[in-house]
Amino acid sequence: MRSTTLTCVLTLVLLFFGTVGDVVAQVEIGKASSLRFYGGPVLRTYGYGLTAGFKNSAPKHTRSWQMDLVTHKHPREIKIINPNVQNPRPYVYGKLFRTAFMRVNTGYELPLIQRNDWNRLGVYLQTQGGVTAAIQRPVYLSIYHRNGNDNSGYIRSERYDPEVHTRQEDILGYSDDQGGWGELEYRLGLNVRAAVDLQWASDNGGYKSLRVGGIVDYFPGGLPMMALTENPTAPATLYIAFIWGR
Repeated sequence: MRSTTLTCVLTLVLLFFGTVGDVVAQVEIGKASSLRFYGGPVLRTYGYGLTAGFKNSAPKHTRSWQMDLVTHKHPREIKIINPNVQNPRPYVYGKLFRTAFMRVNTGYELPLIQRNDWNRLGVYLQTQGGVTAAIQRPVYLSIYHRNGNDNSGYIRSERYDPEVHTRQEDILGYSDDQGGWGELEYRLGLNVRAAVDLQWASDNGGYKSLRVGGIVDYFPGGLPMMALTENPTAPATLYIAFIWGR
């Protein structure tokens, strides 16, 4: 199942960039369109990341294709420390996975105020939908183990298990060895988004924009993130992005 999901994720990436090449070829052979690339940072309600894409402006409509790579946190994550140890590391008790979303979307832009040679400021409504791939890395903790009845002991990095690691006084924080990269898990879902895009022209012929919107990701099989609280099947977030376009 894991290899099948990873294959699907890689296929989505190849299809995305294959579509880019196809649209570029269409523009080069002289079709009436205007191809623009864009990208920039994204700040979300429960994370951050990057977005990149392109849009093809034809006389009747503007079609967009976009890829996001963003982090995602559970809304109830609260970092704590162990007050009984020196130099404690903050960690989230009950956290099962560190999670990132990779989205491949397509959609349309509707001009509310058209940006052109005479009007350098424009407002657009953007709607998109597509596939979300959740990439999850298991959480590893530094666990203190006592040696018998004396005060000595040792520290070992262990994958968090809610059935085993029930004593918070034995948890020193996140592990230093960055464990879990060889145990990545992948889950597929869908997403829909809507945003208002405030665009203004740049002096070099490109444009910049401030995009504010919301997005809902839906995972039919669920998205396990925390062990001791409910995990939403369809997490919804607000986001703001600053875009540079050419």
